[in-house]
Amino acid sequence: MKTPPRSLSLPRLLALFLGAVFALAAHAEVYKWVDENGKTQFSDKPPPNQKNVKQLNLSTNIAPGDKAAAERRAAAEKAGTQAGAAKAAPKPEDKPAQTADDGKSEYQKSLDCFAKYRQGNGRLSPEAGSNCKEVKTPD
Repeated sequence: MKTPPRSLSLPRLLALFLGAVFALAAHAEVYKWVDENGKTQFSDKPPPNQKNVKQLNLSTNIAPGDKAAAERRAAAEKAGTQAGAAKAAPKPEDKPAQTADDGKSEYQKSLDCFAKYRQGNGRLSPEAGSNCKEVKTPD
């Protein structure tokens, strides 16, 4: 005896449809240009034979502060690599031995620094990564 095929319920079908729509919208390309009449035009396809067409990035999953911080880091890294040598990490034998107390005080300094950049929702502001040093929990 054959089992009947499962049908999709309306809520499942609606969820599937909305998921597909949002996925397509998240990756949509939008083009912007000024036409011969001086009006700004927008489209999902670039216009034929049109100059000064800009492709817009409509991604909304990146906070403006995060983007700015990432651009600053990228520029600093690019400048560092163009300037010459990448800084080599010191060898373990070159580092002075830390006492247990030194590790705890460095860890506490790190916690205090990051606390200044903690937002009301518990997240850190983008500047925390460039202004504070992450220290592992001392053993």
